[in-house]
Amino acid sequence: MKNILDYITSYTDFPKKGIIFKDLLGLLQEPSIFRELIEKMSSSQKVKDSDAILAIEARGFIFGSAIAFHSGKPMVVARKPNK
Repeated sequence: MKNILDYITSYTDFPKKGIIFKDLLGLLQEPSIFRELIEKMSSSQKVKDSDAILAIEARGFIFGSAIAFHSGKPMVVARKPNK
């Protein structure tokens, strides 16, 4: 697998000073990289031993749904209060 970090762009001081924003869009734009990443994450022993996949909004919904689908596990969403 190509280095996954090659597909993640970092933006320093965004949205405010001291934060490094990690843009994961590059992973989603390369189907073979995304597929390989999901297959690798889904095959971990922790996923195999789990009852469900917990996905934290919002990026977590993207990766969590793919991992849940690939592993045949249900997905549980975690949202901020009042959402």
